[in-house]
Amino acid sequence: ATGKYSPGGQSKCMDCLAGEISGEGQSSCSTCAAGQFSSYPGSSTCSQCTAGQFGVAPAIVCTPCVEGKYSDDGASTCTECPGGTYSSSASSVCSVCASGQFSAGGESACSDCASGQYSLGSAISCTCCMAGTFSAQGSSSCESCPQGKFAENSCSDTCTSCPNGQFSTPGHVEC
Repeated sequence: ATGKYSPGGQSKCMDCLAGEISGEGQSSCSTCAAGQFSSYPGSSTCSQCTAGQFGVAPAIVCTPCVEGKYSDDGASTCTECPGGTYSSSASSVCSVCASGQFSAGGESACSDCASGQYSLGSAISCTCCMAGTFSAQGSSSCESCPQGKFAENSCSDTCTSCPNGQFSTPGHVEC
């Protein structure tokens, strides 16, 4: 019978173990391939692990991918999410970081850019604002310093007011 085997010279069939299968008339059981599983003794077929999980032979169950990794159907391992993306556990895809955030890869969430920096979507790092501009934490762009203020250095999170008697036009690095 399927899912059973008969060791040489024996007349009684025995169930294959969970994680193994056999066809009719077999003298031994076969291990389910990586990315597949068989949960019950006496199984005749292996089932494929679903996306977001993986199976290492001989698998009785599939294991969910950890945060920061993903898998397709029938995977034997999970793959790390690339930079600019993230995933929760048991994910079949990685999600793209939003503008103002970044991820170096293999992350469970994206991080906000620091003040004085910005990013566009799917960034692996943030970029410093140029002198004469500034940004708040988690920004997707830098803003020019308003009239009467300046930012002398790059990566500024604020603009400094011009001293009395001096002025600047928007986006300047000095008064």
